[in-house]
Amino acid sequence: MTEAQSIAPNPYAIRNLRDRTRFWWEQPNSENQIANVDDQATREAALALRDDGIAVLEGFVSSALCDDINRDFMEFCSQNKTESDHWRLPTGFHPRLTNFHTYSAAAREALMSGQLTAVLDALFGEKTALCSSLYFEQSTEQPIHRDSPFFCSNPYGRFFGVWIALEDIRPQAGPLNYRPGGHKLDIDQVELALQNPDLDVGQLYGKYLQEIKQRCDDEGLPVSTVLPKKGDVAIWHPELPHGGGKILDGGGSRKSIVYHVMPETAPIYGIDIFFGRREVADSGLPLVDCSFGRKMLDQGSPAFAPNL
Repeated sequence: MTEAQSIAPNPYAIRNLRDRTRFWWEQPNSENQIANVDDQATREAALALRDDGIAVLEGFVSSALCDDINRDFMEFCSQNKTESDHWRLPTGFHPRLTNFHTYSAAAREALMSGQLTAVLDALFGEKTALCSSLYFEQSTEQPIHRDSPFFCSNPYGRFFGVWIALEDIRPQAGPLNYRPGGHKLDIDQVELALQNPDLDVGQLYGKYLQEIKQRCDDEGLPVSTVLPKKGDVAIWHPELPHGGGKILDGGGSRKSIVYHVMPETAPIYGIDIFFGRREVADSGLPLVDCSFGRKMLDQGSPAFAPNL
């Protein structure tokens, strides 16, 4: 038995996380509050996130800034040639590059410099901080999943995925797929862990994904696709089931960057906390200064990682 398996699930470990505090725009009878929002982009994003679990903001990042981010990635690869060559895929592209924002000033600017963070602040109802980033040259082809096990916030469910298209995304390049409305399906991960005490967190995550798919199928939720143009931004709900589409023959690149963001007041934990295998005994990773008066988690330097 592994160390993880020997630790009995603690049903009280994340009681303060389990009861997710709904965003203001998810509250019952929130229509009037949404309608009274002055900013049109925020108002439309709140409605889309509430109903579908995802909002697309068209043309929110300039084409020139997208080019700067892509240029910074190529510069990073040139400056780290040994590592870059090691991670190069048969397609000629690379897998995900984590924490790219710590290298690229353009990547920080795209998220933090103006109207995008203003929308995020309004959706959170408080100031936005950056948890992590991922730069992609091509689709991950990752199956439908939720991010919440790996970004387990306190209070629970207080983060967004923010995806910027750095080029026009073509259908054959493996675009972002999602199950609209799937963010509304409550799945008790603590109860799942209690029912399967012999499974480690990796195995529990597999069962959790199976449960998500089954629930989406039972509810008849379709698989929808996002095909953004260069500079468009997609924001998704923390519980939205989503993934990367399959790359078809000649699919080519799908250059994009994803940020995971949270309120400054909501610490982020990992999958062991999500499944109640460890008590919340600390305040999470410390926040440090980033750019434009914003904070970020200190997650270390950029590093390539496998596409899951």
